[in-house]
Amino acid sequence: AGRTRRAVARSAVCLAAGPGAVTYFCRPHCPVNRLGPEDNAGHVAKAAGSGPPVEERFRQLYDAPDPRAYYRALSAVDYRVPAVVTGFVRQLLPTVFARRRRVLALDLCCGYGVNAALLRHRLTMDELYRRYAGAAVAGLTSEQVAVVDRRFFAARRLADLGLQVIGLDIAAGAVSYARQVGLIDYASIADLTTAPPDERFASLLSGVDLVFESGGVFPALAILLSAVLGAMPEGRHPWIVIAPTRLVDLADTRSRLAAHGLELRPAGDLFPYRRFADERERARCLALLESRVCAGTEIEKAGYYAARLHVAGPPAQGA
Repeated sequence: AGRTRRAVARSAVCLAAGPGAVTYFCRPHCPVNRLGPEDNAGHVAKAAGSGPPVEERFRQLYDAPDPRAYYRALSAVDYRVPAVVTGFVRQLLPTVFARRRRVLALDLCCGYGVNAALLRHRLTMDELYRRYAGAAVAGLTSEQVAVVDRRFFAARRLADLGLQVIGLDIAAGAVSYARQVGLIDYASIADLTTAPPDERFASLLSGVDLVFESGGVFPALAILLSAVLGAMPEGRHPWIVIAPTRLVDLADTRSRLAAHGLELRPAGDLFPYRRFADERERARCLALLESRVCAGTEIEKAGYYAARLHVAGPPAQGA
């Protein structure tokens, strides 16, 4: 997988033309994927059916010129976390606007822009699944998919929320698509776990008010969050929304956020993250939980990873 991702990274120089486009070089590897937890490329490839080796399946799912295969694979495992994250973010936005008057959001590991698609449009996850499995995009080239998708999203765009979204990922094809069809306003390919942001990207990050993710893998995501916060002016405290599964130890994440004056707290109830790809994955998850003296919940027993939103925000008096 490393060779495939390095080849993609080296080829990704310019993401999109026009206002809001940002040009960056990728770093040489991808420590974060979008299906979390652990080795999901293999599990999801298996759930989506037999085919090429995992390395090729990973490229086909996460870094193709259009998201058809990606959404088909997500649908196969009933991937739910983007809907939960964006639903919470939408409820949080009035609070953020009250403090900031405008909002610049950073979507970590944004991929094809699923979070922005749900957050800024009259759409559900099921509607996206049906669209990319249906006749409307079947048989089209990737260029044609981008054209019809731009019209599709524009027709469903919510009234101006005063919200701009930066999409950050190392998957050049996915981020290029998200920018091309208008899901995100700014696009960046960078791996901040291996090097700090360059001067231009750091300048953009310095104004971020809200950071969210749906499907990043820890501990790499904790390092990524620390890098993003490190690029901000001292005393700036953005809202942060993350969605770890119960398998994730958040101690490092809490420590890194605390170093920047942010306290991470759970928000809401457990929810189904995605379905286990097979019985072996289910047994493995329950065994890991048992080894940590954590009993499986009804969600896990029903065949899904269980997750809970965690949120950090500005102190009562602060930036």
